[in-house]
Amino acid sequence: MKKIDAIKAIKYALVTMLILNFILPLITFGVNQEAWFFGYKLGGIKASCWLLTNGIIGLILAYSLLRELRYSFLAVFLFFVFNFINVMIIPLQGLAYPPFYSLGLILSLLGVISKVRK
Repeated sequence: MKKIDAIKAIKYALVTMLILNFILPLITFGVNQEAWFFGYKLGGIKASCWLLTNGIIGLILAYSLLRELRYSFLAVFLFFVFNFINVMIIPLQGLAYPPFYSLGLILSLLGVISKVRK
């Protein structure tokens, strides 16, 4: 019984993170129209297209998690891997790793493992 509750908690935490992945860049975009795409700084319409595409993909994955589709945890894991690598390439000083995407990686990996063991 506790295993099912843990999987549900992981699922809802990932859904929340994917929704935040859509909302938070939009707030940033309202202040400063720029984004990073694998080390390249995007500005203006290119940045808005990248942020909107990334956010919409996250929302689609959140919907797939809520609908409990077969490979949804794997798709979310790949999404967080993609974004983790994207953020790691940004040439900024500060954190050695992105904690938001690291948490998403860990939670989605736990979800993948729980589905494989089922």
